[in-house]
Amino acid sequence: MIAEGRVSINGQTVETQGVRVMPGDRVEVDGQAVTPEAEKVYFAFYKPPFVVSSVADPQGRETVADYFTNTSLRVFPVGRLDYESEGLLLVTNDGAWADRITHPRNDIEKEYFIRVKGKITPQKVQVLREGVMLEGHRTYPAKVEHVVAGEEVSSMHVTIHEGRNRQVRKMLEAVACEVVYLKRYRVGSVGLGELKPGAKRELTPEEIAAF
Repeated sequence: MIAEGRVSINGQTVETQGVRVMPGDRVEVDGQAVTPEAEKVYFAFYKPPFVVSSVADPQGRETVADYFTNTSLRVFPVGRLDYESEGLLLVTNDGAWADRITHPRNDIEKEYFIRVKGKITPQKVQVLREGVMLEGHRTYPAKVEHVVAGEEVSSMHVTIHEGRNRQVRKMLEAVACEVVYLKRYRVGSVGLGELKPGAKRELTPEEIAAF
C-alpha cells in the first residue's frame, strides 16, 4: 500500500518504508483515517451492594463504571450481579471475551455464598440440587454445599452455570426461602481473593486465557 502511494501521515503521502508514527499523527489509507485497536483490559472487581451492574443508570444510582473513571478505555461488566448483591464481577472492553463467558453453552461456573431467613430443610436443599422450575423451564441442577441450618438464619454455598436474571434469588424463592445476603465470590477459575468492596485488580494472563 505504501509503494502504491495509498498511505499518508498528516496529509503527506508516505514514500518510504519504516516511517515512524507518533501519538497524535493522522494516518490515512485511501483517504480514510485509520485508528489502532484499543488495548484490551481485564479486571476482577468487587461490586459493593447497591451498585448497578451497568455503565449508566437512568435513575442516577451508582454504577460499576463509577469505579473505573481512572481509565480512558470504555469498559463494561461481564454479565450482571443483582443491585442488592455483592461480590465478583469481571470487567473488560473485550466483547468477544465477554461473550464466551456469558454464553450458556460454555458452562462457566458461578459460586455464591448465601444466607436465608429461617431454617432450611434437607428437602429444600434437595430440590435445589435437582433443579427448580422457573418461568416454565427447569434450572440445571445446582451444587449446594456447606449447608448450615440455623433456627433464625441458614447459610450455604450454591454453584450454578446458567445466567438467568436474578436466578439464584428466584431459585431460593421457589423453595420458599427469603434471601437476606448474597455474595458471588467465584466466576470460573477467578475468585475474589483478598479484594475488598469497591476494589479491583487486573486479571493474570492465565486467568484471561482460561475463558
